[in-house]
Amino acid sequence: MDWTLEGQTALVTGASRGIGRVIAITLARAGADVALAARSEGNLRAVASEIEAIGRRAVVIPTDMSSRASVTACGHGAIEALGNLDILVNNAATFGGGAVADLDPDVFERQLRTNLMGVMQLCQAVVPHMAERGSGTIVMMSSTSGLRADPGGSAYAASKHGLQALGESLLREVRGQGVRVVMVCPSTVDTRTVSDPDSLPRSGRGVHLRAEDVADAVLFACALPGRALVRQIELWGTNP
Repeated sequence: MDWTLEGQTALVTGASRGIGRVIAITLARAGADVALAARSEGNLRAVASEIEAIGRRAVVIPTDMSSRASVTACGHGAIEALGNLDILVNNAATFGGGAVADLDPDVFERQLRTNLMGVMQLCQAVVPHMAERGSGTIVMMSSTSGLRADPGGSAYAASKHGLQALGESLLREVRGQGVRVVMVCPSTVDTRTVSDPDSLPRSGRGVHLRAEDVADAVLFACALPGRALVRQIELWGTNP
């Protein structure tokens, strides 16, 4: 299989750092022009410079995923700036823990608003465009926390369980229009930035996934022929 996205365009949220940054760069290396969305414009511009150095186009769209107006403007802005949109990677997320009995309701609401409501609203902004074109891939960056739950992680798990349901419903709504919806569910990911990544151990107990592992899974799902759909990728570290 040729993992190429030559001539395609993508919008990646949460692209200023961590997994989102690596996904954006990976898609660019495969040939896509990329719109980058996150709150930190300065960090986004740094990622854009990395993508432009690869020879691909990068568009910076500062976005607050908890704001309805900002999310809608992000989706429409990416389509306008890139000319069309082939791929949407819903990666942006916020975290916050605490036992249910002690959890601050504002923390719970913030995670639902960003991790779930923001995704729904961004899909509303771009799905009509993809459906009209008869093609497109929407990647929902969920988590193994969207498949189970742990003590102290109710807010995040609830948002990701909701994302699983949102993705499943959306898939059934748009599949007949040539639009794919893919759930990607990684376990713990080591996103540490070090000058020499090869210095980190690659096997053995306690070694987690890396951002590039997740990015490769996203690329695989996006690079498949339009006739093929991977509905869900559950990605675990080999030796937890």
